[in-house]
Amino acid sequence: MAVSTPSNRSSRIAGRVNLELLVTKLVVVVGVGSVGSQVAEELANYVGRLRLFDGKPLQEHHLPRHALRKAYVDQNKAVSMKHYLSEEIPTLQVEARPWQINSAMPDDVFDVLLHDADLIVAATDNREVQRAIGRRALALDIPAVFPGLYERNGGEVFVQLSPERPCFLCRDHFRPAQQVLRGVAATNPDIVTIIALANRLSLAVLDPGADYRRLLAPERGERWPPQLFVHNDLVLAKHIVPWHQGCPSCAIGPSPLRPDAVQAWQAAQRVRAAEIPEPRPVPHTATPSTTPSHPATQRSSSADPGELITSGLCVFAWWFFLTDGFNGFAVIWNPLAWIPVIGWFFYAFTSH
Repeated sequence: MAVSTPSNRSSRIAGRVNLELLVTKLVVVVGVGSVGSQVAEELANYVGRLRLFDGKPLQEHHLPRHALRKAYVDQNKAVSMKHYLSEEIPTLQVEARPWQINSAMPDDVFDVLLHDADLIVAATDNREVQRAIGRRALALDIPAVFPGLYERNGGEVFVQLSPERPCFLCRDHFRPAQQVLRGVAATNPDIVTIIALANRLSLAVLDPGADYRRLLAPERGERWPPQLFVHNDLVLAKHIVPWHQGCPSCAIGPSPLRPDAVQAWQAAQRVRAAEIPEPRPVPHTATPSTTPSHPATQRSSSADPGELITSGLCVFAWWFFLTDGFNGFAVIWNPLAWIPVIGWFFYAFTSH
């Protein structure tokens, strides 16, 4: 498919990014809401192709924070964004998919929708869909950007780079999968910093030679790049995300639609093996087993009273016999008589 080339419209931005490279790129945006629409609108100035997914219509209360205007109310957001961007940038190739992405979709369907992308922007407000996108992006070895807004000002952007680095679920695993993400009450100035950050990180991924790439450079003294970017109260904090041991997304392997992803996954296995420590063996005495043993092997932690009485009578009979009844005080030091008695008392006290 042919792509556009830089024009006079782009002359003032050509020095900041490699437009000849960017016009060859396809960006998939899943969720064309407040964040997704404005990210798509900005990236349309640089990339050659956009593919937009959203199954919902634009509503009037979306307008203060949406790229679209009132003329598109009650129309599908993905289709409307295609019409809007095509009018603004005739050289841009925009595909609209008026579908609501569902986390229950089979992996092979996800792969068909995503496999030719150079970047995926997961701007949906459904956590399970976010995780499904992250899982398949990882399998396809396609970088993905996950913007999210906080309840009170600010938000975060996570960048999933490749199978060789921790994935979105490594970051997000502590949150309940079924937790409903609510729309954040905020003005556009409240969310514009996250939109700008998502755009800068998208350009950093798409154009390795751009100045924005410095965002993904390891901090001084660090070996690995930051992947979590938190913007709150106009302060940007960058964080390295650790591997989540046992992460299911990191264990799925490459997609059959991207044979070139196999090499990345092989390298990822070596990296994870070097970075994730082997779990230390836990002594049997440290943590009791949660699996009950067979009844035949179970034993009470304290002696049964009837067992103590029975064994005590046996020991007394033994002592009585060896000491010749109560006359046995004459041979009180007979060890054969007293050793069982001492043993019985020891057993009685230690098993209590």
